[in-house]
Amino acid sequence: MSSNIRHTAVLGAMLFGLAPTGLAEQSQVPDGYYASADQLSGKSLKVALGTVVADHEVFSYGSLWFHYELTDVVPGTDNQVFDYYSPRVYYFTGVGLAPNGANREHCCPQSWWGGGNVSNCFSDLFNVYPSDIDANSAKSNYPLGLVGSSVKFNNGCTLVGESKRSEYSGTVFEPCDDYKGDFARIYFYVATCYANAPWGSNANVAHTVAFTQQDYPTIKSWLIDLLLKWNADDPVSDWEIIRNERVYSEQKNRNPFIDYPQLADYIWGDSIDYAFDFSKAVVNGSASGGTSGGHYEGGDPGGSHPGCEVDPGQTTIAEMLLDDDFSSVTDGNDTSNGGSGVPWTGNDNFPTVVSTYQAGGAIRVGTSKKSGQLTSRPLGNDQGVTLTIEVGVKGWSSVEGGLTVSITGHEGVQVDYEATMGDPYETHVITLNNCPADATVTLATTDKRCFLSFVRIGIAGDSSRKAPRFDGRRKGRRIFTLSGQPAPDSFRGLAVGEGEVFFQGF
Repeated sequence: MSSNIRHTAVLGAMLFGLAPTGLAEQSQVPDGYYASADQLSGKSLKVALGTVVADHEVFSYGSLWFHYELTDVVPGTDNQVFDYYSPRVYYFTGVGLAPNGANREHCCPQSWWGGGNVSNCFSDLFNVYPSDIDANSAKSNYPLGLVGSSVKFNNGCTLVGESKRSEYSGTVFEPCDDYKGDFARIYFYVATCYANAPWGSNANVAHTVAFTQQDYPTIKSWLIDLLLKWNADDPVSDWEIIRNERVYSEQKNRNPFIDYPQLADYIWGDSIDYAFDFSKAVVNGSASGGTSGGHYEGGDPGGSHPGCEVDPGQTTIAEMLLDDDFSSVTDGNDTSNGGSGVPWTGNDNFPTVVSTYQAGGAIRVGTSKKSGQLTSRPLGNDQGVTLTIEVGVKGWSSVEGGLTVSITGHEGVQVDYEATMGDPYETHVITLNNCPADATVTLATTDKRCFLSFVRIGIAGDSSRKAPRFDGRRKGRRIFTLSGQPAPDSFRGLAVGEGEVFFQGF
């Protein structure tokens, strides 16, 4: 925030007598926490920040699930795990154990420094996150990047394949657009906190291509511009802010690139010739504000990939009418082992089922000889609305037909999918206009069997919404409270933005 805007905010507070208002769990940077890094830039700024954040508690790798139960619960849910890597939904059990189907994933892989606790990065909460097992396995030890046309893995959130950028032609991991900035800020933290880790010390690792063992720049040149672009294009989210505070309460250090995303440009970007002034910087502020900016010349650094439209934090549904992940279906083997022959008699969401079976957190619809189906309860929707149906689906050892989705008064829409038993579920979205009141939805196999991992039905809405997991991403015009904090979309009161003071939400 410029000095003129900040002055206007203070003046507005004096005139209207309003108390500062912000997020319930907004950033609370301790006074003086970054004092030793003030007025520095480039290598000096990076080294100073590294000293600050390296001073933290080191946990055992085995204890992380106990800490995740405090740091990685989705706000407003009943112990749901926030997963950057998969559309699947998991829940903490409260006993320090990984949920079935989930494990821990190193954003910057441990093999890059030789493996294990050679570096404290091995169990750092800012580098190790809860993850879907299949996505973790597919991500392997590949670096961040943009995937081209050769795709090896796509679950609707995690994409793995050959790099589309000429500077690096190996296999890369690409997160959804909504999480690209999050991962960039994780890389910045690791490169700053663990600059002197033995990157590339394992001669058997072919993918130590992202970092180099030196104080500066640590991140290799082919990746720096891409991360700066992602940092600028995908601003700090409410979730990052909340988790930063939670990790600070546990680990006793912070990710400075969440507190001040602009720092990346003063270390690696266009502002390395300028000293960073913490007293004037906006907490969680725009990554491209002031003299900083994550510029990239040439190509398409931002990127996007199929499947990003529906990810763990996104949905095309504005008002949820039915949301079932079949987590209560406990009998049956994992779908990679054949599912189960134990019949599923339905539930409150799907009271009518035909040839449907339990498959351990999923359901199998149909058999080896005949099709099956399930029909929802009446949805209670108004006449004429547009409904969206989102479904996670995969086939048997081969795809034995399609899945037809139909709604009262509409011809069925066929979902064509390619995933089979050992693959992650594919997420497919069907939108139907002018639906009848109190409609029901039927999902039926066209021939034999398939597996379903979730079904969500609701009123169609903006695909950038962060429901049902967490409505926490701030897009578009950036506004601030009178205290200088970024204001959430739900904020009502006197706000500051683009050089003016105005009432927001009235």
